[in-house]
Amino acid sequence: MNNLKKLREKHGYTQKKVANAFCMTATQYGRRERYEVPLTEEEVKRAAKFYNCDIGKILGD
Repeated sequence: MNNLKKLREKHGYTQKKVANAFCMTATQYGRRERYEVPLTEEEVKRAAKFYNCDIGKILGD
């Protein structure tokens, strides 16, 4: 399980803003937030850098 939605909402970002930062569409990003598509290792690293947190925070550890 990941914490993408919680982190996004905590920072006050829209799905579109985060999706643009991750070089994907808002639809693609939303699927990752809803766990319909698993995060790749690169996406986890990118999210940790974007939110300035460790990987464990993204993965819900």
